[in-house]
Amino acid sequence: MYQSLLNKTLLTLAALLLSTQAQVSFLPISADYASFSNTDSTAYVEFYLSFYQGNLQYRQTPDSLYAQFRTELTITQNGDSVYQTYHLYKSLAKDTSELKLFSQFNDIFKTALKPGTYQARLKLEDMLAKRSGEYQLTVYVPQVGKDLCFSSIQLCSNIKKAQEPQGLFVKNGMNVMPNAQSKFDALHPMLYFYVEVYNLKDLDGYSIQYNILSLEGDTVKSGPVRKRKVINNNQVEIDGFNTMALPAGIYNLTVNVKGNDGKSSTQIKKRFSVTKFRKRQAIGHDESLPEMDQVFISMTEKELRDEYQKARYYATADDDRLYKQLEKPDELRIFLTKLWREIDKRQNTVPGQSRIQFLQRVEEADARFTRGSRPGWKTDFGRVLIIYGNPDEVDRYDSNSSGKPYQIWKYNQIQGGVIFVFVDRNGFGRYELVHSTHRKELQNPYWENEINNSDNFFGN
Repeated sequence: MYQSLLNKTLLTLAALLLSTQAQVSFLPISADYASFSNTDSTAYVEFYLSFYQGNLQYRQTPDSLYAQFRTELTITQNGDSVYQTYHLYKSLAKDTSELKLFSQFNDIFKTALKPGTYQARLKLEDMLAKRSGEYQLTVYVPQVGKDLCFSSIQLCSNIKKAQEPQGLFVKNGMNVMPNAQSKFDALHPMLYFYVEVYNLKDLDGYSIQYNILSLEGDTVKSGPVRKRKVINNNQVEIDGFNTMALPAGIYNLTVNVKGNDGKSSTQIKKRFSVTKFRKRQAIGHDESLPEMDQVFISMTEKELRDEYQKARYYATADDDRLYKQLEKPDELRIFLTKLWREIDKRQNTVPGQSRIQFLQRVEEADARFTRGSRPGWKTDFGRVLIIYGNPDEVDRYDSNSSGKPYQIWKYNQIQGGVIFVFVDRNGFGRYELVHSTHRKELQNPYWENEINNSDNFFGN
């Protein structure tokens, strides 16, 4: 059915998370696969890989930001190599306003395999950051017989009519965007599924229904029973529902087909999970936590002091005075443990979350704003990013005969809306903060004078 799709197709990415603390050392990815009928002796197998844009490192050119990455699929059977391929991609953005941390990149690999059990490894490599992540799957490819049966269920984030007849995610005239995570939440509430029904020619019709079962086998939700006419020997079925109607948990999606002859029937199932975000509440902090956080025990004195130099953006004057009195590594470990717990309380978050967010922002600042020997976290751009996160909007103004280049970062959720104005005074790409409407930041009502190219401020 899909022989023509076995030809390799290049992808211009269909979709431009913040990850956990593990992002610092490796790239978290998700992967899945689905098997479909192909020939009498092979199955057509798709492998899906996804990851969040926020986990890539972007570098800045004079007029854009870019990231480069490589995806790879390796299939083995009993230790022997069966298939290997890779894709190379470059992601471009005009500026930081186009970078969406929670946007997913999706990739797909397609190949024909004989029935059997395989091991698949999907790998992502960030070629700028020199980081990688991988996901291993045990792949079972069944033999499609001559009786009524299904393909695999492909869980999807979206299914819609394809605008072009060909494309990496196009199947049977539809653009089928996979959800390799098999996880659904308030940001990704809709579960769509794609499945194929085979060997229908001896039936004049059939009924199809999906059900949601708990892991114990109890029916949690039932979809409508839909009556179908048989038009082809093999037919496509798609459906979907909003997962937010389900309690948080792990479920099995089952799809059932019954022939109108009263004899033929088949069923297929696929596991998925639902996550619910709790409303923000005052979070209790356990006073019985150990005096020294485990994360600091293996760090050297140099690493501990380096972390505090970056964390000073969150520190108070009292913290600075106390830090200057510390001499032993264990004193630094206890100090940093208490500092981050206090920051967690101030930000009303669970213990450890503030530090994870801090490390991610420092890494992003270094990736985007490092110039020469000056690391990104030490720049004004970096400091604002680390303290306040990414802006909601960025206005960029290039230099011209009458003014210096400058940027205005806008944060709509802070103090009713604030701005930060950065100016490249010397034209070398080193932007400095000259004004903000934030109550605790530098305020200069005459900041527009900073962008005037004239050095003669006293007239002729």
